Amino acid sequence: MEDVAAVQRESAVVFAKASEEPGTLFVQACHSLEEGALGDADLAAARLRATAPGRPEVAVLSALIAQRRQKPERNWQDAFLRAWNDAGRPNLRESSLLPAEEPSDDGETSVGLAWARAKKADTRLVAALAEGALEEEQQRWLAANLMDVTDPVLLRAAFEYFRGDALLPGVRAEALAVLRPRLQQLADAAPQEMQTPLLLLLAQSSPDAPVTTGELQELERIASLSDYRATPLVRMHAEAEWLLQSVGVARPQASAFSAVVSELALTGPHLLSKRAGVTGDKLSAAERERLGRALWAIGERVAEESTLVEHMVGLRLMKQGAEMLKEPERLTQVTAAIQEGQQMIGVAPALQVARWPIPSLQQAWLAATLENEWAHLRAFVAPLKHGE
Repeated sequence: MEDVAAVQRESAVVFAKASEEPGTLFVQACHSLEEGALGDADLAAARLRATAPGRPEVAVLSALIAQRRQKPERNWQDAFLRAWNDAGRPNLRESSLLPAEEPSDDGETSVGLAWARAKKADTRLVAALAEGALEEEQQRWLAANLMDVTDPVLLRAAFEYFRGDALLPGVRAEALAVLRPRLQQLADAAPQEMQTPLLLLLAQSSPDAPVTTGELQELERIASLSDYRATPLVRMHAEAEWLLQSVGVARPQASAFSAVVSELALTGPHLLSKRAGVTGDKLSAAERERLGRALWAIGERVAEESTLVEHMVGLRLMKQGAEMLKEPERLTQVTAAIQEGQQMIGVAPALQVARWPIPSLQQAWLAATLENEWAHLRAFVAPLKHGE
């Protein structure tokens, strides 16, 4: 019995010491904050300030606790924004207190195993988009079953996926031969959407090829269309999440977001930008002006979309258009917007939100990203006004 008692005393000492470790205290405070136990969160934060003085993560945490106490009804993302501002907008990229980000899958619930569980082509396609690589047999199966994929978003994503260099050339050719006429049907069925016709026009071209006079006429037609992408990002994510959840993927929200990024289908704008950049004097002065106006108009539609990457791709097309048109006011306007976007690109790494062990914050961040990532991140770049 004495040995047992000694072990218990030793364990108690070890636990007490561990509970004073800054990393442990930080997680404890975050868990208490998530549960609404603000008193416990305050105690852990106070111990943190004593054991890890001057740490920026602790300053943000303390400010976040204060925000939750002052206005518990406030959205977590908004509370975090205000806490980060109150703490002096620190860069947490090198934080040793924030726990390491958890892997996106684990063992029996990984995205990779979703392939074995899935029976339908759309589910397997989403799993491939989320994870990236497919083995030879999987590539062949997916290429042979593309007729079963009906969602327009997934068809565009499949077209881009099977253009990838990592796929077997024979499989790639087989898949694209099936997908191209189906994409043409999509374009015919949605005559005001730019995304599909732009992809069809440019996907088989070399990025080093100048824009031709014939292509210019089609680009002008595409530039007159009203929308770039018709399907809201929230819906794209919800559908991908449902498919992955149906086959037991762990943390399907994160995997679904990876799939949705692949579903954005930005090959068309990317190729247009590359090819416009090498066109030079291959077109007449009048044709270059027409191309500049098409670039600006298409870029405007792309930049109206909600994601940061789409916004930046669109702005760069607009910049090329303004340069071709030699219109300094437009160029000044779009250059300032690009600079603002570049600031936004650095926000997420500075905040390290994915490493904060607060599920409610994670949920709010994802929801804000899906709703309008540009507006969401812009709030972290712009200074808060007094009284906000």
